[in-house]
Amino acid sequence: MTNLLKNSGNADFAKSERIGNCMIITINRPKERNPISGELFELVERSIKIAEADNSIGAIILTGASLENGKSFFCSGGDLNALAALREYSPAQRRETLEVLHNFTRAVRGSNVPFIAAVEGGAAGAGCSIALTCDFVISAKEAMFSVAYVNVGLTPDGGVTSFLADILPRQLANEMCLLGKPLLASRLYDLGVVNELTAAEDALAKALIWGEKLANGPRKTIATIKHLCAAATENSLEQQLELEAVKMVEAQGLAEAKEGIEAFFGKRKPVYNQ
Repeated sequence: MTNLLKNSGNADFAKSERIGNCMIITINRPKERNPISGELFELVERSIKIAEADNSIGAIILTGASLENGKSFFCSGGDLNALAALREYSPAQRRETLEVLHNFTRAVRGSNVPFIAAVEGGAAGAGCSIALTCDFVISAKEAMFSVAYVNVGLTPDGGVTSFLADILPRQLANEMCLLGKPLLASRLYDLGVVNELTAAEDALAKALIWGEKLANGPRKTIATIKHLCAAATENSLEQQLELEAVKMVEAQGLAEAKEGIEAFFGKRKPVYNQ
C-alpha cells in the first residue's frame, strides 16, 4: 500500500536544525498552512533518537514555516485530498495510514526529551492534536486552536479527545469537537493549556528560552518527572505513590541529586549534564 501521508519522498516538507541546545523541527509547507506528512513523522522519530543520545539537547521544538510576508500557521492537520482518497481503501489500509499519526503521538509522549510546540497562526485538526501532544505549548496570542473534523464529516484522531478530556471541562471540549468551534490561544492560556502567550512571530524565540532552561536542568530527572506526570493521569493514588517511591529511591542515588544538593548548600547554580 502507498502511504498517503508520504509526499513523493520530498524531505523538504519537514526540516530540522539545531539552535543552541534545542532541536527545531519545522513543518515546511507554508503555502498550504503546513499540513502533516510522513516526512514530518519520520523526522520526529529520528530526532528523538538523536536527542536522547545527546545530553546537551534540552528540548525538541515543533513549529511551522512562515510565508515570505511573515505570516505562519503551525499546522493545518491532514491533507483533505489524501483523506478523500482513503475512501477507496479497505478499513485495514485506512487504519495502517492512521497509525502513522498515532505512532507519532506515542513517540512524543514516550520520549525522554521534552517537546515544545511553538504555535503561530493556528493549529487545526491533527495540527491541534500535535500541539497538545507536546509537553509545553508556547503560542502567539491571536492563534486559533480548532478540532473541526465534524465540519467535513470526520471524527478526531491523534489523541486529541484524550488531551481535551484531561485539560478542559467536558462542555467546552464538546464545543470544540461537536460544533467545531475554534478557541483563541489567549483563552486556552487562561485555562492553563497554553504555557506562554507571545506577540505574533515570537513563539519560536520564546520556545527556545524554555528549551535552554530545560537543557540546563538535570536531564535524567526531567525525563523521569515527565513520565511520572503522564502516568498520574492513568494511575490510582496507590499506584502513583508506589511509582513515586520507586523513582525517588532511584533519584537519590544519581549523580544529578548529588550535584543539586551540593549546589544548594554551596549557594551556587548546579551544573548538570557535563
